[in-house]
Amino acid sequence: MPTVTHHSRTKSTKKKSSSAPVSVPGFVHVCTLGGVDEYLFKKNGLRVLLKRETFAPVATVMVTYLVGSVNERTEQTGLAHMLEHMMFKESANFRRKDKRDINELLDKKGARLNASTWTDRTNYYETVALPFLEDAIALEADRMRHAIFDAKELASEMTVVRNEYEIVRNSPERILSTDMHAAAFQAHPYHHPTIGWLSDITSYTVQKLVDFYDMYYRPDNAVVSVVGDIDLATTLRLIKTYFGVHAKPKRPIPVVLSEEPAQEGERRVSIVRPGTYDILSFMWKKPSALHPDIPALIVLASILGGGHASALFRALVDTGLASDVSVSAYPFRYESGFEIMVTLAPGVAHTTVETIVMQTIDAIKTGEITETDIVRAQHMLKTAYASEAGSTASFSDMLCEAIAGGDWSLAFTIPKRVATVTREDVLTVVRTYISDTTKTVGHYHGQS
Repeated sequence: MPTVTHHSRTKSTKKKSSSAPVSVPGFVHVCTLGGVDEYLFKKNGLRVLLKRETFAPVATVMVTYLVGSVNERTEQTGLAHMLEHMMFKESANFRRKDKRDINELLDKKGARLNASTWTDRTNYYETVALPFLEDAIALEADRMRHAIFDAKELASEMTVVRNEYEIVRNSPERILSTDMHAAAFQAHPYHHPTIGWLSDITSYTVQKLVDFYDMYYRPDNAVVSVVGDIDLATTLRLIKTYFGVHAKPKRPIPVVLSEEPAQEGERRVSIVRPGTYDILSFMWKKPSALHPDIPALIVLASILGGGHASALFRALVDTGLASDVSVSAYPFRYESGFEIMVTLAPGVAHTTVETIVMQTIDAIKTGEITETDIVRAQHMLKTAYASEAGSTASFSDMLCEAIAGGDWSLAFTIPKRVATVTREDVLTVVRTYISDTTKTVGHYHGQS
């Protein structure tokens, strides 16, 4: 999905197709939407998304695993992220001693490869010239089940992850967001940050990694997407050759059962740390990515914080009370946060800006919102969505985030749903979800 902070995705029904675009033994064509074909590999439950894009002779291979920090429990926090780092070490058929280093092999062929971990997913991806498509598929298939974990490598990589942890803790915005989530979500695992808590990070063992890997890195818990100037049948055959060696595990994939209890009063977070500026933050609970209210919440976020013409920018930045405003309605697989973050101008009190933010929201609740506001927000979002289709890598990212939200088709239906949001839809969601008794407020005080 677009990376701006004021939009997201929602549920759809994918169109069933009477015949598959291509037929390769072992695969069942599930549906086609937005030029993307979904296939199911019957042998092991692997799902495959293919899209032919001819604007460049390249392809992006991405494997999205449905595992992230939401799947961690106490004493495991950050484990999904640590595992992501360790997946770049070695696997059975990609060993340094054989001069088949995971990083160097594709790097020497001009590929761009990386990975990322978030709350609901972990992804690995390579953008390669077409002659090297098979290499990328072979690599991802091998490390799906044949990764090698070594205690010395873990100790070395733990230093890297601890440095990343310190970067997070030294960012005023990220530390405030972390503490806000910890206050707003008390039962659900969205309570803890993707990077994890330091005491957990320093307690990782090879066995913990192996157990987590075996539980979630499996073909029936992954989606392979290939976007680029590809031949669909050839690509499916390559996926069959390399991913077909993996069997579907017999044990079930663990399900997240914890649900956040209803919030029954305002919660507050206060942080006092060395720094040169202050921040004010708000968070309210909003529903999961598949909920029908998500499109209207996306539009509301854009109305409040999308660009210089947005309500909060005019009320705070144009008046000199703040230097920046961001509003996020980005949804996740489960109930998550509708967030506002304001960087205060020097000398401005948190309470002053807090009052203005709530007054701005209350004005929308009472109907001080026009069709012009709706249309402006929709145009901004349309531009953001369109930008995601600009390369094979960004298009693959868009699919990945929709997969994480619960349905890859969200990547295509959200723009359509957002375009049909009405003034009444926005009034309904702001009155339903944005209330004084369900908000969490954060004050970051930067002191020199």
